[in-house]
Amino acid sequence: MANRFAGVAGRADQDAAPSSLSRREKRRPMSGNTLNGAQVIVDYLIQEKVPQVFGLCGHGNIQFIDALYERSADIKTISTHHESVAGFMADV
Repeated sequence: MANRFAGVAGRADQDAAPSSLSRREKRRPMSGNTLNGAQVIVDYLIQEKVPQVFGLCGHGNIQFIDALYERSADIKTISTHHESVAGFMADV
């Protein structure tokens, strides 16, 4: 059994994706058949001409923040230190 798990670990190292920079360049602009949920949301926000997004970065929305970063030329991200501040800024 130990050999079976060793093979999986070795395969993971061989199948590792290239650097994140080259992966971003391949996906830009976001088109194709492999969009994740965050990319779909960001595409929709850009389609609706939303100029900026206010928010707080956290472990629950890191994929969304990454998708916003990929499209930073199209939509501005404003990060805050507290969620109530983000709500206030978006409201004003």
